[in-house]
Amino acid sequence: PPADARADVLLELGELETRAGDAEADAHLGAALALGLDGDRAARAHVARGTLRLLVDPDPALDELERALADARDPGLRLRLEALVLEASTFHARFADRRAALLADGRRSADPSAVMLAHLAQDAAYGGRRTAAEVADLTARAVAAGLLADLGPLSNTYNLLIHACRYAEQADQARTLLEHGEAAARREGLRFASPYLDHASAYWHLEFGSAATGLAHAEAGLGEVRRVGFPVTVAAFSAIAAELLLQHDRPDDAAAVLDPVAPGLEETVAGPFVVAARGWVRWHQRRAADAEAELRRAVALLDERGWHTPRVADARLRLAHVLAVRGARDEAAAILDAAEATALASETGGARGAVAVVRARLADDDAAIAALEDAARLLGDSPLLLAEGWALHELGAALRRRGKRVDARTPLRAALDVAARAEAPLLARLAREELEASGARPQRAALSGPAALTPSERRVAELAAAGHSNREIAEALWVTRRTVEVHLGNAYGKLGIRGRAQLAAALAGNTGER
Repeated sequence: PPADARADVLLELGELETRAGDAEADAHLGAALALGLDGDRAARAHVARGTLRLLVDPDPALDELERALADARDPGLRLRLEALVLEASTFHARFADRRAALLADGRRSADPSAVMLAHLAQDAAYGGRRTAAEVADLTARAVAAGLLADLGPLSNTYNLLIHACRYAEQADQARTLLEHGEAAARREGLRFASPYLDHASAYWHLEFGSAATGLAHAEAGLGEVRRVGFPVTVAAFSAIAAELLLQHDRPDDAAAVLDPVAPGLEETVAGPFVVAARGWVRWHQRRAADAEAELRRAVALLDERGWHTPRVADARLRLAHVLAVRGARDEAAAILDAAEATALASETGGARGAVAVVRARLADDDAAIAALEDAARLLGDSPLLLAEGWALHELGAALRRRGKRVDARTPLRAALDVAARAEAPLLARLAREELEASGARPQRAALSGPAALTPSERRVAELAAAGHSNREIAEALWVTRRTVEVHLGNAYGKLGIRGRAQLAAALAGNTGER
């Protein structure tokens, strides 16, 4: 372009590349700034470059954002900058004091922005400093103040708000945010938003939905961020992928995902989740000493940030579990007492149930059974589907060990039902083994025909049989098109058919069996 237009062309190109997740944006934005951009134009360039650098090295990103804030005049641009500064303050533990000061200013404000409301919700949910209802209120206020319209899913602020809803056990609120974010990303072509949404979706499904769907989101997001080359985001996706691989009874695959994550990333926002996941993988690999060391490190990383909610990375509960099994009962009890106090203060029944499951390891037989009955009730009243399944499994196993084999079958069958709904192979295998040990004859999963379909495969197959396209199914079920393709391929194989035209008849073959 002509010399007097070149800076603006480079700026627009760099912004578009940022939205598409293209690493070449950094060089183009730098060239635009070198040509003398000023005011809001310079601020836009710093915003775009800071967005990219935030995922690689937060220190230079903070410098970029501070320069941008000094240049910006447009209110919308300043709002985006406020979001980026607050996001940067979460990225490394060394910024904890600065983040605390920023949030304190927000609490004192008579009219906090949508961005500040979102970060206050995140801080409250992760720290256990406010009740679940108060977190839900902060979230609703952030949305009402225009968070999606003004910032959108391209921002990590939106992702953090979804996680805040998870820890506050507001499953429907989190899902609504995800659905609206995905609709906006599709409408506006925000490819760079997909990893944020895949990350939040994977965790949502781990806790409230399908482990199979969650793994599809985790693997899709991990592949994308590896392609782009953002190490902090790769670490974050490695953690959730490993968690879901464990639920799929694949501990060695989970270890293979986590082991390449560089130790230098432990102090970043992804660190506690990576280290906690690695500790739990080590436990499943029967490496107890390594598991304890990793989980102690994860708890220390959470403490640096003031994140005390028991279910953040599950590090505290996992450490207490390991300590209880290894005989350090007093330390385990102290961890559980603190976790229960936080859960009571935040009024999160699911977290209280999760604490009760671990506390049963410290009790004698009758007290353990009572604790597990309480845990199953609390988790059954919460939206934490998979955690409820594990509580039911533990209750059934405890009853079976106590000699109450007939009584054990009811919670174990319920655990097996949860495993089917949550598509969680590890829980299914262990619940089936306990049922067999109790003298029951659990029905084996069908290998072919309609009864062999998982819940997700059946939902996809039914929509395809009704004439919906893969894209329409993906949007309706809130999954990726690749997930739809995988489920359809599995369904075709189990039903013994070759394509969509045969689906309706194949599925109808199940009608007479019910």
